Amino acid sequence: MDVDDTILLNDYDWLESPCSTCGGAFCCSYLPLCDLSVETRSEMLLMADLCWFEGLVPVLKDDGQWQLFYHEECRFFHKAMGKCSIHGTPLQTEICRKYSPYDCWYKNAFTTAETDTLIRFNSERIEKLISMMLFDENGVIQKAPPWIDLQRAFYEIPYIKTTVPPPKELMKKSVGNQDLFLFPPGKPRKPGHLDLIKFRLGFPGVMVMISPSLWCFAIPALVKLMVPENFKELLLQQLANGVYDAIIMGISDGERDTLHAGGYQRVTNFGLITQQSGINPVIFNPDKPEIVVS
Repeated sequence: MDVDDTILLNDYDWLESPCSTCGGAFCCSYLPLCDLSVETRSEMLLMADLCWFEGLVPVLKDDGQWQLFYHEECRFFHKAMGKCSIHGTPLQTEICRKYSPYDCWYKNAFTTAETDTLIRFNSERIEKLISMMLFDENGVIQKAPPWIDLQRAFYEIPYIKTTVPPPKELMKKSVGNQDLFLFPPGKPRKPGHLDLIKFRLGFPGVMVMISPSLWCFAIPALVKLMVPENFKELLLQQLANGVYDAIIMGISDGERDTLHAGGYQRVTNFGLITQQSGINPVIFNPDKPEIVVS
């Protein structure tokens, strides 16, 4: 289901919620994909490469952890009204339903490109960060600047989207694209896992890759239009060779080999998960709810 621009909702719940005055819809447009392992100069350069793919945004949190986000608006976000078109309906995920708008991490983290909580990066900002770091002879990070210095430095390098986001029609067509970013796998074992799948599939381009032995999330690897053709070929070749997997946390070597071996069914419709993936959706034991996956 996509958002119908003619939908006009006027429920009291929504109007009283802080979401109605957020102005950024950050929780509906920044999907967390995975943690990143960035401990060397080489890994920082790999992270800079990721910035040349549509939608990929590396961020640094105030606790020192790097994370990768997917910048695309949820299909259920009603842009004209600035709110969720399925708010308060059975179609809304539990993740969204239970999220407290009164203590919103996204609003604190994404209001500007550099906050007390998080700093967003593009390739130019990563190059600047590299120049501010201290490395040993093996290129391992020895010392990073204080957070306040990072905020000041990147305030002078504005974070802006370098291209217009691809239209949703392109994201739909890209489902058949062979160039994919694959993210940490795991078959659903509990209802919450299915809810996470449902939530992620709300974002254009996101798909679940299902095989008899392994599940994972994936998004199409679309290189930005302004990238020169020879550099584009290099980026896609490195992707195909699994180079970027080195900084994606949560995938073991054995799983990485299985992921790149292929043989997956691509699922973009949540309704097909229970129909075609071997899941038994009937759960009887409330004390230990589990989903049987064949």
